Amino acid sequence: MTDLEESQVGDRFEALGKLRADPAVVDLLERQKVSERTACKLISELGRLHDLPKAIAVYSWMQSSDRVPANVFHLNALISACDRCGSWNTALRFLGEMRSLVS
Repeated sequence: MTDLEESQVGDRFEALGKLRADPAVVDLLERQKVSERTACKLISELGRLHDLPKAIAVYSWMQSSDRVPANVFHLNALISACDRCGSWNTALRFLGEMRSLVS
């Protein structure tokens, strides 16, 4: 399989929005070759859709997978998703993770 094309990303967002369980998010991500950029867009779009649990599931998958390394861009997207969902304590936790990445 090839990396998701930007034109296909919207279709993947729609598919993720219909998923109800975190294992389903992991299953979808495992079946695709997800680039760093696409993962960041997924987290951002899920935040825009106010689906913080799935945005966190994408980030958690990135941390447990060797395929897509997490970086400050992903954490920034996740912190923005927390902001959109009004989850400030969670945002502060990820801000702490960002500090450890940068240090």
